[in-house]
Amino acid sequence: MLLAPAIGVADERMADVAGFINAVWFAEEFNEHCSKSPMEVPVSEAELRKLLVLADGGNFVDEVDREPANPDMSFRDFMKGLARDATVEGCDSDTALMMRSRLEKELNVPEVIKELQDSNEAN
Repeated sequence: MLLAPAIGVADERMADVAGFINAVWFAEEFNEHCSKSPMEVPVSEAELRKLLVLADGGNFVDEVDREPANPDMSFRDFMKGLARDATVEGCDSDTALMMRSRLEKELNVPEVIKELQDSNEAN
């Protein structure tokens, strides 16, 4: 029973990481289409993969990508598709600016990623 709050905190921290990963996917694709006004991506997908694999030997980025109930669905592809759709009318369109603003809020590096970066730099 005493582990329940600790597990809840761990789940919340990983949920923050999952949201961050989705925002990174969007931002990286957005930047492919809007290279003159790119979104700042503080940690790339490749860096996230490395950090998370070093942390637990798993592949959390790919876990976030797949929906267990629908293994054919890719959240990575979905987020990249949103970025492409948002920029169809241009990088300065209302849709692109609205989506950019919304996703930039999600690009705050979660504490667990900061901790992994600090640990990796110390080693």
